[in-house]
Formats: sequence, structure tokens, C-alpha cells
Amino acid sequence: MISPSKKHLWKAPALAASASLIISPMMAIPAFAAETTSIAAIQGTGAASPLVNQTVTTRGVVTAVYNQGDLRGYFIQTQGTGAAGTTEGASDAIFIYSPNTVAQVSHGQFVEVTGTVSEYFGQTQITVNSAAQLLVLAESFSPVTPLAIPLPEDETQREALEGMLLQPNGPITVTDNYNTNRYGEIGLVNGTQPLRTATDVVAPGEAALAYEAENAAKAFVLDDGATTDYTRSNKDTPLPYLSASDPLRVGAQVTFNNPVVLSYSHQMWRLQPTSRVTGDTDPAALPASWSNTRYEAPILGSRQTASSFNVLNYFTTVGDTVAGCKFFTDRENNPITVSGSCAVRGAATLASFERQESKIVKAINKINTSVLSLEEIENSLATGGTDRDAALNALVAALNEDAGYEKWAAVPSPSQIPASEDVIRTAFIYQPAQVRTVGESVIYDNPAFSNARQPLAQAFAPVNSQEDHGSEVFVAIVNHFKSKGSGSGENADQNDGQGASNASRMAQAAALVDFAHGQREAVATDNVMLMGDFNSYTEEDPMQVLYEAGYTNLGKKFNAGNTYLFDGRVGSIDHILASPELTEKVESAQVWNINSVEPIAHEYSRYNYNITNLYEENEFRSSDHDPLLVEMNIYPHDAIMFTDVSEGDPFYQEIEWMAQQGITTGWIERDGTHTFRPKEGIQRDAMAAYFYRLAGSPDVQLPSQPSFSDVPTTHPFYKEIEWMKTEGLANGWSDGTFRPSSEITREATAAFFYRYAGSPDYQVPAHSGFSDISPSHYFYKEITWLHSTGITNGWVEADGSKTYRPYTSVSREATAAFIYRYSHEVEKKD
Repeated sequence: MISPSKKHLWKAPALAASASLIISPMMAIPAFAAETTSIAAIQGTGAASPLVNQTVTTRGVVTAVYNQGDLRGYFIQTQGTGAAGTTEGASDAIFIYSPNTVAQVSHGQFVEVTGTVSEYFGQTQITVNSAAQLLVLAESFSPVTPLAIPLPEDETQREALEGMLLQPNGPITVTDNYNTNRYGEIGLVNGTQPLRTATDVVAPGEAALAYEAENAAKAFVLDDGATTDYTRSNKDTPLPYLSASDPLRVGAQVTFNNPVVLSYSHQMWRLQPTSRVTGDTDPAALPASWSNTRYEAPILGSRQTASSFNVLNYFTTVGDTVAGCKFFTDRENNPITVSGSCAVRGAATLASFERQESKIVKAINKINTSVLSLEEIENSLATGGTDRDAALNALVAALNEDAGYEKWAAVPSPSQIPASEDVIRTAFIYQPAQVRTVGESVIYDNPAFSNARQPLAQAFAPVNSQEDHGSEVFVAIVNHFKSKGSGSGENADQNDGQGASNASRMAQAAALVDFAHGQREAVATDNVMLMGDFNSYTEEDPMQVLYEAGYTNLGKKFNAGNTYLFDGRVGSIDHILASPELTEKVESAQVWNINSVEPIAHEYSRYNYNITNLYEENEFRSSDHDPLLVEMNIYPHDAIMFTDVSEGDPFYQEIEWMAQQGITTGWIERDGTHTFRPKEGIQRDAMAAYFYRLAGSPDVQLPSQPSFSDVPTTHPFYKEIEWMKTEGLANGWSDGTFRPSSEITREATAAFFYRYAGSPDYQVPAHSGFSDISPSHYFYKEITWLHSTGITNGWVEADGSKTYRPYTSVSREATAAFIYRYSHEVEKKD
């Protein structure tokens, strides 16, 4: 039990839909010996058992046994209950705490126990002290069958299921995996989305507190049937539920394959497996499985792109080279990361640093943005070195070595630096093939940042721009505000959902507005971007200061996703904001979820903490923050020159027109050149982007849930595909998929254009004009309409006949021709 209001009469609706019988206390239940008390009577319908501290005898079927992992007991449930019926308002199951008899029972036995009733941290139990108090019955009995229901969210209804065998169903989502690495717990919630941080959704204060109360009521845990610590006392036992091949990520959809029992402890409702699970458990015996939600880096097609990335205390100065450092160690007592007592943070040894750097390098090279702001990189001057940029330059060197060419450059420290700085700093790196720096960087040394990192500004321009001011230049300012973890006085936690030091962050936001205004005037541009780790969720007070100053939160505007996970709640404390003028030039924003949703067991800092070593040299869990990527077009009149399209090519004019209109940007190759790949087939997601841009990139009212099962909100063209669905241009397949990576056939292309034109009235001809298109063809009307407009002419075959080739994939160059002709022949006539 949890609170005085926790046990009330069972409210049947959530259960009755799948239970064919409800047994009331007055109905006949299976006969017990005269001296026995039913489990339901022991559980009672109140806040605590009415029989606490009394000795009782009861009977039940053993449904779960934990003779390892410190639970030291078993669950029993009244025979015949479960899917066939339950007692109204009270549970028919109970936990038997009995270290002395747990080894003598097994699943499915019918037993009689005698012991003392108690409430242990909110859960009713009977303590059975000796073998004499346990009787394994030989008589026949009715088996227990699991209830196949969604776990109720109402406390009263959950209480009435305490200890019972369940087969949870309905959509269930992973909302927390932080403690999976340590205690074998997976945080879950009903529905298809993880829980969100309150102040990322609503205003701080009463609204946020109410929102979080609803979150807390919804959350529950899939446990491992144990209470041990896999990073300490049980570090030589393989971690349950975690593997490199089947990553458990927040947001993944969960399916229960085997029954569990509902327990309560440590202030959480828990679904326990029917016996302890570890990393050695047969996968078929695990209670649940989940989807793999990892995905490749978004393809950035715009001419200028920007991103922000917290690099998790990237320090080239490692702890074991500095006197006094203390360390966190692995299971063999090898130092892994610095725990304190020195100026260094991050890796403890060179080997540990190399593991950290490998992940960060792979992540950044796949982010592949024009400009990247960095947070939590070592300020090498503050850690005792002579070069402030030593760590920054080392990172750039590692990135270029991995890329195989001089892909990145660092923005050097300015000539004027503050007299006092933190050991971590902010920085910029950029791709010289795409942008160039304008002027020197500037650090804002303002008292408001005495407990944070000073903002750093740098102006950039497209690499082929000749201007150092005006509309062809943008100023980027990277920030790292004060964290929420400490503060006193006005900086104490006000219990409004914003954490500690909110007053400092508000002052930092106000100072940032002034600094941005000064940089705007100094560079003579209206294009200003504020980026970085603001340690403030989307609706918190410091962000409101920036909104009121006219800046737009691009992550919020484009529904980009969440960058951070804390305490089982997702949200964004990493933001990119733009001035009104720059906002108009931004085409998209998206979060690449490679870090926050990943188990911390994959991080370099947990290397060899458990016998199951989950570290891999990849981008996943390279940090605890996710990068936010923004696409924009600072220099809209800059004609892209595709190196694989030349004057004299069949569709040169059409392809160049597409580029000038911003409908296509092609690919940016490693050497910084652009290619169009004209002969390749065009994929369905790219076609959606083309039509969306042809329509003027309109605002889209995105649905609460994705329309297609294979196009999640994180897909780079999610917005464009949802727009296609809303406009009736694409309905996908009957299985609920869109198949974004599939190449489009020429017949489907005709349908897209016909629908985009508004499905015009059209006198369908008796003959198509194509030898391979008959009136019975599924898209006969659409293809003949496309032909009638002059958008397509088909092929003239060797025998003189004309064909359309409906089942052939449409090439990218042909798509450019179709769009060009539509714009010039159809839209202009309309």
C-alpha cells in the first residue's frame, strides 16, 4: 500500500473488458481449510491490510519465485483467479517473504503458508519463518491465468492488482533506462511516447507541478526480480536487458511476451519477472522485448547548416597526469574517469580518453554540419596549460584524421580573453569548404556569467560570399548557462519545476540579449543565432527572456525532438534560437537522438563496470546531450554548381532552376563540392521534400502521432511526408507504411503530380498515346493527364512506338524536368 487513499473498492471497467467473471466477497470461492483466510481478505480494500501483525494461514498457487537476488521470497495467488475472475476491490495475490522456504517452492505448486502479515515499504506481505509453516498441497486445484490488460494508471486499480499475474498489453513505451545499468530496472509508461519534463511543455509553477504529478502517476517499472547493484556487489553478474545488438532506448515500443507480477517498492509500481533475470537469461524467457529505434544521421541538404553539441567534458589533459586527482574505477579497480580533487574532468587515463574521443569524433563527422558549437570542452589554459585552444585543436586534428582530409577548422580564441574562466569552455568548429569566418571571435566577460561559461560569438558567411556584413553574414553565439544542480538564497530551488539557480540563468539570458544586440550592430547583420546548452527547458523563465527579445526557438518551431533525459523525462535544454530575419531563412531543425535516449552503459565512462562490457566505437552515447541540427539558406541567390551536371546535359537547365529555387541542394561531398546524381532513382521521401518546397514550404500542423509506422518524428523528412499525407498527395500502403527509402515509379510520379494539381477535371482519352498504357491501367487517368500537359513525352522506341515505362523508377534528372515543366506550363496557366 502507498497512502491512506490507495485501497478502495475495485472499479471494474479497466479490468472487466478482458475478465469474464468478477468474484465478489459474497460469492463462493474455492474451498479452504476451516482455519485459512483468503488472500483477498488479508489484502483488504483499505490503505493497509486489516490483519497487520496477525498470524494467518492462507493458500495459493505459486506464480513467481526469487531464491536469488535478495528478494528471498515468492508470490502466491488464489487458485482459479486471474483471467477467469478476480475479487472486487482487493488483490487475490500476495508476496511471501521467506528466506528459509523459498528454495522449497517452485512455479505452479499449490501451497498453504502460515505467517505474520506486514506492510513492507508499501507492499503487503506474509513472513514465513520456517519449513514447518509451508505445506505443498497434493490436492487438485484450478490454475492461475494471467490478466491480459493494460496496466491501469489509477492508484486504486493498481492496488487491487498488487502481486497478481499479468500479461500487460496495449502500447507501452520505454521512458527511462538510467537505472537499467545499475539495478536492472526499465522505466515504462502506457502509450507511444515517453514522459516529458513538465517545464518543457508548460509554464513553471502550478501548471508544471500538476503536469509532473500526472507523470508520476503514469510511470511504472519493469524490474529484474532482484535488488542487487550490477556495478558494485553484483558487477560480475551479467547485466539484464542490455546488449549491444538490441539497444534499449527511451522511446522504444515494448511488447510483453511472458507474464509478470505487479509489485510495489521504493515508491514505484514494478512488473517483476516470475523469476530473476540476468544477462545470461534465455531471450525467449525474458518478460519483454522492444523495438530498435536507432537511425542514421539526418542528411543535411541546405547550403548552410548549424548544430550544437555538448561533448561531455572532453579533456585531453587526463587525470592520472595531474597530482591529487581522484577517480571512478571499473570492476577491476582501474581508473576510468576523474571524480574530483583536481581541475581536470573527463577521462582518467589515455586509454579511457581514446575511448571517449573515438565516440565523439564519429558523432561529429556524421553530424556533418557547416558550423558546430561545442560545450564542455577543456579550457586548456585554466587546467595549467599554456594554450587555451590545445584541446580544441586536438579534437579538430582527430576529426580530420578520421575524415581523411582537412574537413574541419577551429575558431581560435580571441586576442582578449577573460582573466577568470571555468575549466570547461565553449568553442566553434566549422567546415571551410562551406563557410568562412568573418572577423575575430568575441568572448562576453560579463558578471552575470561568474558562475557559468562566458558566451562566445563568431560571425560566419558562405564560403563564396564576398560580403563581410549584411544579409550574407550570420553571427553565432554559443552559450553554456549555469546548471540546475546547486544554488542558495535567490538561487535556491523554488520548487516550481525549474531547479536551482534559475535567477542566475535569467540574468544570463538578459545579458545574452544585450551581447547579441551589440554583435548584431558590430557585424552589421540582422542574422543572429543563439545556441548551446542553456540548462533551461523550453518553457522556463530564462527562455521566456529570449523569446520576449524576439528570438524564435527553432527546435520548438520545427518540432525537432528532445535533446536531454533526466529522471525518466525527456525534454530539451539544448537550443538554437534565431532572430526574426534569420528565422525566415531557416528551413528545418531536427534532433539526432544518439545520446540521451541511450543506456549510460554504452558510455565510455562505464567501460568495464560490469562483466558485460557494452562499450562500442560508434557515435551512440558519445555524450549525455543530443545534437540539434538546423538547415538554413543564408545566401539564397547563390547558385549551386553541381560537379556532375554540365551545360549540354539533357536536363541541365531544369536542374539548375531547381537549385536556384531551393527545391534541391543535392549532396555535399567530402571535398565540399555539390553533386546532383542525375541518373539515380529518386526516393519517396526526397520526392515529398521536392513537392513541399515547390509549394513554398508551408506551415504544417503535425499530428500527435506519426501517420506512417516507418516515418517517425525523427525522420529528416517527417514534416514533408506528413504534409503530403495531409494534402492527400500520398496515402502510403495498406500496412500503414510510407516506405520513404523506396524509389518512385513513373506511374506513381504521375499520380503525385495529378493530385498536387488538385485532381483537375479531365476528359480521359480513349487511347493513351503510349503503347504500354491501356485504359485498364490503374493510373491511366493520371498518366494521360501528365502527357496532355506536356510534362512528359515518354520514349520513342526502336519500332517507332511511344512508351511511358510506368514501372520504371523515375530518375532524379527526369524529376527535375517534370517539376520545371509543371511550374512553367501548368501553374503559370492556372
